[in-house]
Amino acid sequence: MYIAVIINNVDNALGPNNRLCIWTQGCLKNCKNCMSPEFRTFNSNKNIDIIKELEKYDFTTIEGVTISGGEPFLQLDELELLVEYLSNKVEDILIYTGMKYNTLKLIKKAKNIFSKIAVLIDGEYKDELNNNEILRGSSNQNIIILNEKFKDLYEEYSKRPRTKQIVKVDKITYGIGLREKGE
Repeated sequence: MYIAVIINNVDNALGPNNRLCIWTQGCLKNCKNCMSPEFRTFNSNKNIDIIKELEKYDFTTIEGVTISGGEPFLQLDELELLVEYLSNKVEDILIYTGMKYNTLKLIKKAKNIFSKIAVLIDGEYKDELNNNEILRGSSNQNIIILNEKFKDLYEEYSKRPRTKQIVKVDKITYGIGLREKGE
């Protein structure tokens, strides 16, 4: 799977609680002020065995996983395998996609993914609709609770202000969290 970066111990910046965050590579959109434009292109050097890589992590300390991009659903087969693996480790899996849920749910593999995750944030980022909500990059995006067990947790989390975290991985500094309006 083409992975841009994996960061552990992300605290409340891209979902509630302590999370493992996985950014995929490749996106066909060109959203104005994209949060991670460096992840738009596929880099053959970043095509890794994601399951083997994740075996290095202690999932007893991870409360949730966030998958973002790039566009995770461009790698549908690999995403399905990833979610299958993760769903045996954690229940709270959140995926960001620039695609629309109503379109994706017509695809069998996507439906299988949706049956194993807690939340999907769908819709293309629109900079002019950025209203500084913690979970949505812009107000046109939808927060879709797919596992009712997590409804209260995410409703409560949605009331919080945006959180950011700065992390260094392999000598590269990453800003984690959604872009503030005007940044």
